[in-house]
Amino acid sequence: MSKLPADCNIIIGDLVVNPGDEEYFIKLENVIYLFGALSIQNTTLKDMNSLGGLRYIAHFNQSLPVIQIVGNPKFEYLAFYDLENIITNGNRTAIIQDNHKDLFYFEKGKCKIFGDEKSQSKIYRMRLDATGNQCDVLVVLALVLPAVTSSGSSYRLIAAWEIFEARLDLV
Repeated sequence: MSKLPADCNIIIGDLVVNPGDEEYFIKLENVIYLFGALSIQNTTLKDMNSLGGLRYIAHFNQSLPVIQIVGNPKFEYLAFYDLENIITNGNRTAIIQDNHKDLFYFEKGKCKIFGDEKSQSKIYRMRLDATGNQCDVLVVLALVLPAVTSSGSSYRLIAAWEIFEARLDLV
């Protein structure tokens, strides 16, 4: 993110915020369109105010969730109140896991990331299956090395995720 211009309003490609990118996060304040997945992982960020202008996400990589907010122990506030549309040809999944324990404090513990939207058409356009241990379902994240392709001997790591639902019914 260090090379990202400060006035971008369109990002083409997955937006991945990793440890060390916190000082550059402010550069995202003008982003309106994201053509890719959003991943904020293992940072010291407290909120996502710099992404408050994000309105549209177009996501076409079926191997990744649309949104992944994982391992941010100081992340106390998560909301996409101005988001208007999510377009995807794959799973409509958001993984929210291992962040600050009070991440959804303002939503009474509910896994709500879009606020209280009244418009049924907007609810339909933005619907995501929120999962992760902060949404009652544990997600196991892993990296997989694929087999050699016919186009050559180069390898690349891809993100693969499996969902394991673990619920305890206490009597």
